[in-house]
Amino acid sequence: MTNFAKFFSSDDDSSCAKIKASPSATKETAGALVATHFHLRNGSPSPTNVAQFPPFLEEPPCLRLDDSTPTSLLMTKGHARPERDTCPKCGLKISFDLSINSRHHACCMKRLCNGCNLEACLQGINDTCPSCGKSMPDTDASCLAMLREHAESGDAAAIGYIGVKCSFGALGLRKNALDAIEWWSIAAELGDADSQYELGRVYYYGDGVKQDKARAIRYWQKAAMQGQTDARHGLGLAEFERCDHDLAVQHWMISAKMGYEKSLHTIKYIFLKGHATKAQYAEALLGYQDALEEMKSPWRVKAKAFYESLHS
Repeated sequence: MTNFAKFFSSDDDSSCAKIKASPSATKETAGALVATHFHLRNGSPSPTNVAQFPPFLEEPPCLRLDDSTPTSLLMTKGHARPERDTCPKCGLKISFDLSINSRHHACCMKRLCNGCNLEACLQGINDTCPSCGKSMPDTDASCLAMLREHAESGDAAAIGYIGVKCSFGALGLRKNALDAIEWWSIAAELGDADSQYELGRVYYYGDGVKQDKARAIRYWQKAAMQGQTDARHGLGLAEFERCDHDLAVQHWMISAKMGYEKSLHTIKYIFLKGHATKAQYAEALLGYQDALEEMKSPWRVKAKAFYESLHS
């Protein structure tokens, strides 16, 4: 594994401007970095002793990115969505967009679909998590405290989720693109596919960092091979931009068959433009419809109707 380096800095304390990082990316070392990061950036108490870290390295942190991923391997892996896209209550994959069709619970780092959340609410389960049974946070501070606890234990998903909150300036965290990239970098090093996608996105479009499309594609490749659909769709866009229309369609076919609507619409669009065949679009449409059927449940139908009524 690659080394973490020069990972955190403090605007307020020059003596801690360079934090010493661990020579390998493990849950334990990542958790220690997270604890120190909270201490420096937010002024909150931290049990971490900075002096415990080995001498820090001068290079910025990154995944071990290379160009050696064979196309055949890339196209055969990542055809199934990751387990964390599954609702722990009903056992069904959550429909896209996850942020719309599910609720994230910081207490257990699980996503429950809207159907299961509605069912629990109607059963009078409002203050405890329907998944783990713990009390749910009722303030931004308590939610962040739960995320921090998971993050300091080396939970890659929690670390990446904090990065998302930093990117929006939520939960009392300052809105800062570089902070978000730092969190995603730790999580990506631990194998978090969502964070790998986010890093690919910011590097591909130069969002808060110098644009580096080659680096972005390598992040997306790592994420896509874990079933991350946003990354798979991004690879299709990158290939289409490079005029490899056939490979682009192959990427979009994979994500469309996992229920990713954006990829299906893209295939339809380029079919109408003459860059995909009718058979390819028909296959993508059938796969997409099958994926949607597998994500349906009576409670999800009820939840959709309920939430639509709130906005009508």
